[in-house]
Amino acid sequence: MDKLNSKFAEFSPFFLTKGNKLYYTANHEAEKVHAATGLGFTDIYEYVFDGASKFSGQSKILSEEINTKDAHEATPIFSRDGRTMIFSRGNNGSRKGAQNVDLFSATLEKDGTWSEPKMLALSDPLAWDGSPAFSADGKKLYFASDREHPDAKGGNDIYYATKDSKGEWSNIKNLGAPVNTRGDDMFPYEDVKSLFYFSSTGHPSFGALDLFKLDKKG
Repeated sequence: MDKLNSKFAEFSPFFLTKGNKLYYTANHEAEKVHAATGLGFTDIYEYVFDGASKFSGQSKILSEEINTKDAHEATPIFSRDGRTMIFSRGNNGSRKGAQNVDLFSATLEKDGTWSEPKMLALSDPLAWDGSPAFSADGKKLYFASDREHPDAKGGNDIYYATKDSKGEWSNIKNLGAPVNTRGDDMFPYEDVKSLFYFSSTGHPSFGALDLFKLDKKG
């Protein structure tokens, strides 16, 4: 995808069938540099396919309601109707700013703009909360976190939340074995065939983070 890729980083794509759009994370137009990495802060971009050829289109950065100048925004996911976006924000490197990563939600308004993002109730301000993913039926929100939790196995574990009576994502549960280990378990994805994919450093592997899958049936 020549019009999308560049010398900068492009990652975490999410294809939204409604509107034929691809959302992804990149640090193309970063005005500030993160002190710890020496790289620009990441933002969320939208790539609209124009139909001229199989993968051609136009890419643009999302509005300032979503992307901030002094923090990372990354890993967007969307509800089936495309009206709700959940993404990660944090790590601006300042003492007074966000010291960690949290999950935020924004709603697509009738005029096509995004609402002011709100931090999800499930987020722990003292923990790293990232890599969100909806279950295939949309009733669960998976995410990874290094939070203090009675069922935590160690490192980053994968959790899931369901909506309460107020429509908030809560009722958080650790996914447990056989997914979570003493290592880092993250980047969940569930497909319509009940296959659950994730990355892990804790399962026997080739080294570092590798991809694994689990059949949820039975």
